[in-house]
Amino acid sequence: MEAVCKFLPVAVFILNCVIIELECAIVFTHVASDTIVVQGKSLTLPCSAVNTGSHGDIQRQWTRDGVPVTIGSRIHLFQNGSLYISQTLPGDEGEYVCIASIIGQQGSNVETIPANVYFAFIDPVFYHPASQTVTDGEQYTHLQCVSGDSRPPVEINWEKDGVPFTEGTSYQTLFGNVESIKQSGTLQINNIREELAGHFRCVTVNPLLRDQPEYSNYATLTVNPREGPPYVVLSPSNITVGVGSPASMECQIIGTPTPTISWIKLGEIGAIINSPARYVQDNTLYITSVDDGDAGVYICTGSNSEGSISADPAYLIVASMGTSFLQQPSDTLAVLGTTVTLICRPPVSNPPSVVTWYKDNAIIQESSQKIILDNGDLYMPSVILSDAGVYFCAATNSYIPRTLTSRTATLSIQVGALITIPPSNAQTVIHDRVMFTCTADGDPKPEIKWYKQQELIDDDYYDSRYSIGFDGESLTITDVIYNDQGTYVCEASNGVNVDRASAFLDVIVPPQIDVGPPSDLTARVGSAVLVNCEVLGDPTPTVSWFKDEFPLIWSAENTRYISTPQGLQIMNVVTSDAGVYRCHAENEAGIAEESGVLRVEDVPVITQGPLSQTVNEGHLLTMTCQASAFPEPSYSWLYNDGEMLPPQAIVSQDGRQLSIPQTEDDNSGTYTCRVDNLHGYDKATATLFVRVVPSVNPLEDVLIEQGETLLMTCNAQGKPEPSIQWLKGDDSITPDTRLTLPTHNTLQISPVLASDEGEYHCIAHNPAGSGRTTFQLTVSVKATAPLVMSATAVSTSEVILTWIPGTITETILYYVIQYAQRYSSDWLTYPNTAPYVGGTETYRVSGLQSNTEYIFQVLAMNQYGLSQPSNQMAASTLSDRIGPSPPRNLQVIGVNSTSIHLQWEIPEERDSDIVAYEIQFIQTDLIGGGTLEIESTGVYISTAVISNLLTFTTYRLRVRAASFYDGGIRQWGNYSEYVQTQTLHGGAS
Repeated sequence: MEAVCKFLPVAVFILNCVIIELECAIVFTHVASDTIVVQGKSLTLPCSAVNTGSHGDIQRQWTRDGVPVTIGSRIHLFQNGSLYISQTLPGDEGEYVCIASIIGQQGSNVETIPANVYFAFIDPVFYHPASQTVTDGEQYTHLQCVSGDSRPPVEINWEKDGVPFTEGTSYQTLFGNVESIKQSGTLQINNIREELAGHFRCVTVNPLLRDQPEYSNYATLTVNPREGPPYVVLSPSNITVGVGSPASMECQIIGTPTPTISWIKLGEIGAIINSPARYVQDNTLYITSVDDGDAGVYICTGSNSEGSISADPAYLIVASMGTSFLQQPSDTLAVLGTTVTLICRPPVSNPPSVVTWYKDNAIIQESSQKIILDNGDLYMPSVILSDAGVYFCAATNSYIPRTLTSRTATLSIQVGALITIPPSNAQTVIHDRVMFTCTADGDPKPEIKWYKQQELIDDDYYDSRYSIGFDGESLTITDVIYNDQGTYVCEASNGVNVDRASAFLDVIVPPQIDVGPPSDLTARVGSAVLVNCEVLGDPTPTVSWFKDEFPLIWSAENTRYISTPQGLQIMNVVTSDAGVYRCHAENEAGIAEESGVLRVEDVPVITQGPLSQTVNEGHLLTMTCQASAFPEPSYSWLYNDGEMLPPQAIVSQDGRQLSIPQTEDDNSGTYTCRVDNLHGYDKATATLFVRVVPSVNPLEDVLIEQGETLLMTCNAQGKPEPSIQWLKGDDSITPDTRLTLPTHNTLQISPVLASDEGEYHCIAHNPAGSGRTTFQLTVSVKATAPLVMSATAVSTSEVILTWIPGTITETILYYVIQYAQRYSSDWLTYPNTAPYVGGTETYRVSGLQSNTEYIFQVLAMNQYGLSQPSNQMAASTLSDRIGPSPPRNLQVIGVNSTSIHLQWEIPEERDSDIVAYEIQFIQTDLIGGGTLEIESTGVYISTAVISNLLTFTTYRLRVRAASFYDGGIRQWGNYSEYVQTQTLHGGAS
């Protein structure tokens, strides 16, 4: 199993860019966390990592729910490892893991902790606020609702009568356990007043789905008045109304019982009486058309049986406005950046009019640069060019309504000289061209002049390499020399002011190599050598060295390399110092380079020796040898430390390569490459091993009888020594308790079964190839023993046998019958064989002695020989005398698990007394049974018990009787009909 280094941050908060040190080469610097996205929107999951160990690039892949994410037109993997989904679709939800690994390094996998991606959603409100009834003046009351499930969590706001309600205190918490995604919101309404009565509902908003709010049902807040004297709920407000306009003042005074409301106007006697001009309705005072006489102070009073109270007085003001400005704006001239105030004093107005300013007929929006003062003036703290234009002010009394405008005034702006683009410091290479530029603005347009070291540069300047551009906005110097270095000043003036800016010109000289490295330099190992490189330039060039196109870098402790103004000093020269040296001089003006070759004389060193190889017999062998030395060495090859090379070996003309086109077994050995020059020699040795394909000794076919043991040995030769594999057909042989591999090249089967028959293969393997031999295994299987069903005497010399074949019948050729007289050990084979016809077989055996009891058995013959004998069955030939008739009324009178109790009546016909009975019992599966002989007691009804039977087995039973005839010989009669019964389970009786 490949090792995986898990990414396990110790915090559960969102990680934006946290570097976490792990015991792995790869460290994640920015990983994905659980994310909620709106379905259909894009999604980016970061996965930034660095390799803090060995060298190698990092590759990344992503999984979702353990399955690799497929990159396509909708899903992209950025170079920094981020996974970008341009449009999220159903199925994109799940658990994402970023796996980073170092390319080409097994076991370098590192996984981030899983990040779950969810789609944003919001369910309807789960719990709705309940309606409440409170009393005016109570300290507070609460309304509560619970949102439906939502990702991310909802924000809960409240509305009253369809308008956002912000007067109370609203707070929310998680509803339920920590895994819940519902929020509980509570609104606390403080200082209960009658005007707070209304219909409230909570609004749940998902921050990602603000256009899909969910609303609760409305809850009604009913505010009942306090009992006792009247109290003011709402006092009338001051109002300003124009002449001819209607007016109204609302007053709310409540109490229990409900108070009566009356209005008075200060200065008038008594309460206001309803009339078409003034009337009170629903506690509100209405004036149908205001005139100057309606101005004044109004008071409402509420009275009941508990007392009375008056609300705060309210003022009705009748609006008015004059027709002439007290002071109007005038034309103004200002300098750019100065302070300007435009005067506007509006007409007398009640209430005071509102002043608005316009520039070029567009309304002016107040800002920090344009401020309308309380007296109506327009204040500009620092004017700019765009402030120039035509201004006027307007005075408005919205209660009349009336607006008056002032006359216009023009604001003009003057601009002093200002350098807007100053010249920049410049650096140029000697003999190049340089240009300074300088741009200035002003009104009037300024004049630009140039100075060098306080000396004016103009058309009469002594050096013709200097030239001034159009309007003086540029200064050009051609064919720059070193003395041009210095400070240059741009001066702009227009009569209002003067502005200046300066720039510095730095003239640099590119590097020049005065004395370079020689083209061919020779040194002996251990000596010192100087590789020349003397450099000029300004600024002083930096000199670096390259050897064989690679930078030559050495530490301060390495005293073999010393960089001097004359070049590179190499102390104690070694062979590896040989190569091409390049002196690289560089400054800001350019680069100069020159190269030379250093050759080091020394004993040859083999840089690439021959490699030990293993090849198959008959294949090509190639060995190469490469040495580094000066002077160039010669090459030679040795075999087995001095023997002659094999005759097939071929050495290349330059001696660097040895080859054998077709290798042979005896080519194995050691091959040595030797290189020599005038300073000494070096050698390297490699080993060749020639592999030989295995050859296998043939195996003969085998015929073996089922049940015997087979042992086969497979002998094979090859280099290296081959391994042996056994197959039956195309299948590899797997050892078990019957089929074993005692040694590496033997196969044993014990006992052999018929199913083992088939084609067997011995295969010898080694790295060079394989060889095989095959043998055929034939298993001889004799027929199974037949089962004799019955043996019935049909005459004094004949018995008819009935049997069925055993389980193996396909190869039976015929049957052999054997018989013996009872109590004799001499078995006779009936001279005639019984043919095989299949199924139940019947055969008549003749030539027997009369009145004799015989035991019969049957054997089956097939191509492999005789089977085991069948079960034995007894029968007695008939005598010349007639024996007793069959016993009568045979029946089972008792059964237990191992015995059967029989009962029968004496035979009806008998020529003398019954002396014995024989009971025959047979298992119905025809695989067991026997006979039991008992002496007769002479009674009419006889019984017998057959014991030692098998439990829970079905048996067929019958009985016959015997009497004596002349000479004391028993005469057996015929059997009764069978009866059948079954023994009981073990333990039953």
